[in-house]
Amino acid sequence: MPLTLADRLLRLLSEQTESLVSAWDVPRTASLPGLSERLGVVRSALHPHLKSLQEAGLIITRQAHVIDGGSRKRTVVHPTLEGRRRAIDFIEPEKESHGEIVGFAPERIDLVGREPMITDLFERLVSGETFVLTGLAGIGKTSLLRETAHRAVLEGHKVLWIQLDIDSDVRSIAHDLLGLTGPESQEAIVGMLDAEDLVIIDGIHEVHPRHENAIIELILRITERGGTSIACRAPVPDTLRDLSVVKIEGLTPENAAKMLSDDMDPEEALHFAEALGGHPLALALLDSNSALPIATTAVHDFVQQNVLVSLDERCHSVLDRVVLEPVLLRGNEVEDEEGFVDLDERALLRWRSNLFGIETLIATVRMTDWPTSERVKIHSELAGQWAERSGGRARRIEMHHRIKSGEDNIADLLLPVLDEISVVIPSASITLVEDALEASGGDERLRFEAARLSLERAEYDEAADHLSLLSENPMSDILRSRMLRVQGDSSAADTLESSAIGRMDEESRIRFTLSSIVRRIDDWIPTPKCREDATSILAVVDAFDSSLKPEHPLTAGARIANALSRFRLYLDLDDVDAAQRVLDRLTVASGTRDPIVRRMRLRIEAHQAQPDDVPMIVARIEAEPDNIERCRLMHSMLDRMADPPPGLLAGFERSSHLQIPDLTPLGRRLLASRWRLIARTDSSRRIPALREAVHHLQRAECPLAASELIERVHRLI
Repeated sequence: MPLTLADRLLRLLSEQTESLVSAWDVPRTASLPGLSERLGVVRSALHPHLKSLQEAGLIITRQAHVIDGGSRKRTVVHPTLEGRRRAIDFIEPEKESHGEIVGFAPERIDLVGREPMITDLFERLVSGETFVLTGLAGIGKTSLLRETAHRAVLEGHKVLWIQLDIDSDVRSIAHDLLGLTGPESQEAIVGMLDAEDLVIIDGIHEVHPRHENAIIELILRITERGGTSIACRAPVPDTLRDLSVVKIEGLTPENAAKMLSDDMDPEEALHFAEALGGHPLALALLDSNSALPIATTAVHDFVQQNVLVSLDERCHSVLDRVVLEPVLLRGNEVEDEEGFVDLDERALLRWRSNLFGIETLIATVRMTDWPTSERVKIHSELAGQWAERSGGRARRIEMHHRIKSGEDNIADLLLPVLDEISVVIPSASITLVEDALEASGGDERLRFEAARLSLERAEYDEAADHLSLLSENPMSDILRSRMLRVQGDSSAADTLESSAIGRMDEESRIRFTLSSIVRRIDDWIPTPKCREDATSILAVVDAFDSSLKPEHPLTAGARIANALSRFRLYLDLDDVDAAQRVLDRLTVASGTRDPIVRRMRLRIEAHQAQPDDVPMIVARIEAEPDNIERCRLMHSMLDRMADPPPGLLAGFERSSHLQIPDLTPLGRRLLASRWRLIARTDSSRRIPALREAVHHLQRAECPLAASELIERVHRLI
């Protein structure tokens, strides 16, 4: 016999820990909005059951602070001891499972009348079928896939859940699935997924247009392995229409009526269910004052006439502001907390963990016929509010609103904060620049930044489009030389780079010449290095050193950088005596405690290490406070040893979990080195790891090293 709503409510409440009854902060699932969402019913349907359970001594209610729900105390519900004992009869024993969900899947909710659909989706997925699940906003696509994933886990499957939003890109997807130190190239990502993994992709309609093509390309690569479901709001993108499409319709009137209050007249409940087409979210918004909509435009008109019109000025103001936010918010990021709480109590918010936004259906209806002038005004107000907050996330949101409000000096506002944004949300930098570029009508500074970021993200088609529109000057020619190098024309790239550097001021000349020297040193795979090549680079270093003007403030630092380049080249040539002489000169100038001197000394010791020396040297490397230097030292030591001892392999494994920022060429080359060594030490991931190394080498403008690794991949295939 199916459980009653009161039984399901008591079972859900009994999942709480006993200590929660006296806690100051409680999770949202203990509040009335959270309970109604989890149980899949309207709020009013809970009221009679809450009353009867409380009268029977099975639950208690109190006022408490709801986590991420604002500072105002709200009504929360807890089971009594007797209620817990009663609920034991309703709790099914958990089925032992070896399955798991990887990624940020939403909370499960109780679904009404969807069992046949869940069974169909489950069978499609586990049989290896790939399909697109489509339907209206709020129809229940995410909830259905979440329940399908739960069933798959119970059957022992591993489910990869990809949750997309406006800041999603290929890199963020990889991090969600494979960890923060996972690969970033599409070939490596797909290559590291197990063939048996089931993949669910939700929210594709939220992706920013700048990232859409790359994400869909990755999705199509993933679908080639089968067992993939993609949730997509209608209409389905053209690029996905070749896949099997499953359309979600509304609930049958009989099942839809089960979501409504028991106090409602059964015939009236059926009329509402039919008029709203069984739309679950629209049904969840019903209250005692709702008027029966006309079936022709039922859902849209119902939201407009029964939900939006009924909001007071405060709630409407908060709703409008949250609708215009580019990302989901935290409870403490809303200016009007009372209005935010009221919207939550009215079931108008959608929650993803501790973040919220306006329900998609509500937002869609609100955006219809909303005058542009009103939206621009609110964007401007929100920009001012976010400007008062600190941090990269605040800058990202502020800049979105400044672009949407049509500010004239957007380049002056955006460019100085891009680095701060990139550290927190790397994918947002390029989307903000592209949006600002379009809004500005083609500002040259924004065009340059769009080209630079596209190159660094290995998005070469987009980079080429921007470069074709940039005027010729030394800085844009540097970008063009980088593009030539990526395209394999190193000779033309070097010529253009040399010409551009020759037209720069002294400070820029020093910076870009140093960068060019380091790139040339890094553009090789550790093997016995050709003395002729090393001699050629040393000659460039000497010539650059002699061209430095003694009075320039950057000269001293440039000469130290040149000394470090000589040191690396001598070690690559296995000329330890020459490397020691460079170290000795730096020691006299800087002292034995200088961090650079200390690391150079450790590098020589690692270079000369014998197997018995490895434990001590690995321990000293792991004591290095700087992650980048720690990884560089570990990589150089591993490259030196043809048969590395277990202690060194373990040290490298630990270092491979350290995050390396890839915002600089150094970081990208170090990531390439890491993946090349992973390919060497882990045969199960050899090919995808080498492909990831190639990806980073190409981004770091090391075509010779990339070509060598590509040949290795071809030989392995």
